[in-house]
Amino acid sequence: MNEARIPVHAIVHAVCTVYQVRRDELLGPRRNHYLISPRFHAVALAVDLRPDLSLTTIARLFHRDHTTIMHARDAWARNTKWRRHDRVQAVDAVLFHAAEPMVG
Repeated sequence: MNEARIPVHAIVHAVCTVYQVRRDELLGPRRNHYLISPRFHAVALAVDLRPDLSLTTIARLFHRDHTTIMHARDAWARNTKWRRHDRVQAVDAVLFHAAEPMVG
């Protein structure tokens, strides 16, 4: 099985572009309110799109602890106010720009 894997840095780039935050802010230690949603979104995408990576590896890439990654993933899944439809679609469009549109 030789599936193309989206690099975590590409996920971070797409989220930063859509949410208009800098990479160093997203990956940095600050916990400002405006960083919560994009950070959780990026973490959730990394966990979903890279099942080949352990939570510890993803945590290292985000400069966090693996329990923080688990919290971000779970919080993103249960809290719909952070999942604004337009931003989710915009990030998907950046990540999957070469994909065929689904018809059906």
